[in-house]
Amino acid sequence: MTDSSERMSHLYHALSEVNQAIVRMDDESLLLPLLCRVAVEFGGLKLAWIGRPESGSSDFEVLASSGATEYMEGLRISTDPDEPTGRGPAGQTWREGTVVIVNDFLGADLLGPWKQRAILHGIGSSACFPIERAGERFAILNVYHEEPFAFDPLVIRLLVEMTRDVTFALDNFDRQKMVFATQNALAARERHFRGYFENATIGLVSLDNSGAWTEANQRFLEIVRYDETELAGLSWWSIVHPDDQQESRAAVNSLLSGEVENFSIDARYVRGDGETIYVHINAGVVKDDQGSVVHMVAAIDDISGSVRDRNRLLLLGEALNNSHNEFYLFDAETLKFDWVSAGSIRNLGYSEEELLELTPIDIKPLFDRERFETLLGPLKRHEVDRLVFETEHERKDGSRYPVEVHIQLSTVHKLRRFIAVILDITERKMMVERLESAARLFTESRDGIVLADGRFRITAVNETFTAMTGLGEAGLIGDDLGQLAMLLESAPEFEALWKELSGTSAVEGEFSLRKTDGTVFEGHVTLVSIGTGNRSQIGYALIVEDLTESKALENQLRQAGTMDSLTRLRNRVAFHGVATELLAEASVTAQTAALILIDVDGFRSINESRGSLVGDGVLVEVAARLARLQGVDAASFRLGADEFALLQLQAEPSEAIALARGIIDLIAEPISVGHDDVVLGASVGVAIFPQDGDDSETLLTHANNALVASQRAGRGRISFFDPGFNESYLRQLEVQRSLLGAIRSGELEMAYQAIIKLPERSVIGFEALLRWNHRSLGAIPPLEVIDAAEETGCILELGDWVISKVIEDLCEWLQMGLPITRLAINVSASQFMDGLLVAKLSERIVSVGVPPECIDLEITETISMANLPEVENQVRLLRQLGVGVSIDDFGTGYSSLSYLRRFNVSNIKIDKSFIDELTTNPEVLAIVDAIVRIASALGCDTTAEGVETDEQLRLLEIAGCTHGQGYLISKPIAKELVPGFFDMHGRM
Repeated sequence: MTDSSERMSHLYHALSEVNQAIVRMDDESLLLPLLCRVAVEFGGLKLAWIGRPESGSSDFEVLASSGATEYMEGLRISTDPDEPTGRGPAGQTWREGTVVIVNDFLGADLLGPWKQRAILHGIGSSACFPIERAGERFAILNVYHEEPFAFDPLVIRLLVEMTRDVTFALDNFDRQKMVFATQNALAARERHFRGYFENATIGLVSLDNSGAWTEANQRFLEIVRYDETELAGLSWWSIVHPDDQQESRAAVNSLLSGEVENFSIDARYVRGDGETIYVHINAGVVKDDQGSVVHMVAAIDDISGSVRDRNRLLLLGEALNNSHNEFYLFDAETLKFDWVSAGSIRNLGYSEEELLELTPIDIKPLFDRERFETLLGPLKRHEVDRLVFETEHERKDGSRYPVEVHIQLSTVHKLRRFIAVILDITERKMMVERLESAARLFTESRDGIVLADGRFRITAVNETFTAMTGLGEAGLIGDDLGQLAMLLESAPEFEALWKELSGTSAVEGEFSLRKTDGTVFEGHVTLVSIGTGNRSQIGYALIVEDLTESKALENQLRQAGTMDSLTRLRNRVAFHGVATELLAEASVTAQTAALILIDVDGFRSINESRGSLVGDGVLVEVAARLARLQGVDAASFRLGADEFALLQLQAEPSEAIALARGIIDLIAEPISVGHDDVVLGASVGVAIFPQDGDDSETLLTHANNALVASQRAGRGRISFFDPGFNESYLRQLEVQRSLLGAIRSGELEMAYQAIIKLPERSVIGFEALLRWNHRSLGAIPPLEVIDAAEETGCILELGDWVISKVIEDLCEWLQMGLPITRLAINVSASQFMDGLLVAKLSERIVSVGVPPECIDLEITETISMANLPEVENQVRLLRQLGVGVSIDDFGTGYSSLSYLRRFNVSNIKIDKSFIDELTTNPEVLAIVDAIVRIASALGCDTTAEGVETDEQLRLLEIAGCTHGQGYLISKPIAKELVPGFFDMHGRM
């Protein structure tokens, strides 16, 4: 075989390899290296490389190479004809797009810069071929052979064919990319449309010409309460209310016939659950290129709420006109009436036209314009939301009658108008006078009562007062009421009480009172001024309540609320008060202090394996050992199940370490409980005052962080607070950051725990409990959610959401016929003290349409003791609305019985901590019995929280507790499970 034939054979083989590879290849980056490698390995060439000019430069960049690549090292090749390195084959091929053959490499003039390199590497000839892509120059293929004159026409033709195959492959890659890009764009548009369709806030549907559904989005399925399978078997007409069929068919027919391009109507649908709803329908058609209707499309919105609101407004108008009360709208500037109700016309005897020419001053004889404007001033300045006062109205015939006036300022479309509601209180006044007269004869009260006339002369004394004080009735009648100041330990206190009475109708206070035998007792004294409608005084009443028993019980409750009943150490409730006092003392004297938190390692396993009796014995012994270790200026606490705290004044860090080690060593000593010897360990966290915190709350948080660090490091460790230990802080930030979004996106849920009536044990309602399953943190405890809401300022929005959600669920259950009479909702301090709570609650109850007496708001003792007058007013407004009010966790704080008498609450909830010890601690049983008796005397229900055993339930029934809840009855369940729960557990 000749050299030329052999070269042809090799190149045919190379061409075949390239073609086969191109057919299989799906990665463009492999193509050019493959061409170079095949040209060398199968084509018999010494070197092959592919290049193109670098971006922004005339120098070639090598894209791929194979063979004697050392020839290329340090080699610079340009496309610039003005440079020697640009006048070679590569530069010429790139500029002209032609094949350049150099068969005598060493003899060619244009290869001057490369001859020495060619001699060194044994190159005899070369050829350069253009490679195109999409009709444009893309690169060049430069090949070399060791023999001169190696590139004859046949070889050149094969190499040209090879470069064309590469061009074909490159163009094919570009076509594939365009196809992929087009497909991706179409898919993106489809996803975009589908996203709009599926996530629209209104129902979207399409139908064929027969009225059969072809597609419906999720919102439409929610509106009509059908799933996709059920809807597929129905037509447009199947869900239209029978009374609306004719109008709906006419609208659709006019659309399909081309009479109209679209239509918009209101109609009624019958949902899958049988309920009738009102909808607003906007419909149009989609046509093909010939103008024929392909299908109908429609947008459907549920307007049931708007229709209900419109109907309520109509009913409200009827109610106002049919009411015996008077309603007025009058201009805030001119005071002229804009609108008067039918009741106003009837009561005053004027015609509507006559009244619309008058002002409130014309019908209020006790006011002139200046005085009335002064009265309205706080409303105009937005200092108050409402004015309530009593006065008289004068009829057209001149007769007068007493009224109670309620005035509010409203701004509608920039027009300021006063809204006045007038109640005729003639009968109420008569009733008050009769009751005041009857009060003089009242003798059977458990409180001591002394009545006096308008000149302070005592006219009557009941037997309770004489028994309470030792004073005889005969010696008191006719005497001056002020002489009773002798009962008080301090007479000036009684004088101060009289001064307060001059500005109001009643004053009260708690005082130390002395009996005639010298015995001192605590009493609640109330002075009442009794007047008539014209405010002339007809008498006074002095009421004395003996607080001896209630104070004793209050102290017992306070001690139970702040003292751990097992170890007799102070509990977590008492911690901040005691710690604040000690830290204040340390601050004054510039002392340091150490807060040491101790967690008993292994206690849980001891408690579970050997029983609670052994576990309790261990805790008692640990508390005793801790008390032995503490110094003079110190206090110890049991904060949790196996968590203790020691606050030691005058403790430097070195002293704190010694004390902590002593605690660990002492706890590590064997503990004998009965016949059991128990060996435990302890982990300790320490925070130093003031460097780690200058208040009890900060110090406790930092000591707890240190304790967590000790537990993570292993048992028996001591850790001081490290400011860098911020995992809990980061968690807190994450909870706060995502809470508002969770409220608005529907992440929060409500669970419901059943409440039963005792002793019938029948289910009467539920307590609503907040649940949040955080997407990354998991279940968030309700208290943590509340704290985060308080911290971020969204507590009112959270509270509004809870109330709305619970009332909606209640409405749904009542419509199902479930016999729910109480649905308890916990409210925070911020929400309860918000001046808009009653208005919001009232609006929600009315708009949803549930009985207010089914709603029960739960507030804690902390709220109830915070601001007595304000809380008392809020409770009164809620009770007037018909809503129940419960005191939650009663007995865990600084319980006071006097506020219960003032607040008129409907229910007292006995805290779970009492129920837990009900069967084992006689003192707790006595406390619970006392709470039930007090509640009964006040006319309140009692609800026991955390009932977990039959024995607890039995003791509660014996005590007379009226209601119970807890895991014995039901764990909290989802809303959807409530109807089934009633079916199974209507009676426990």
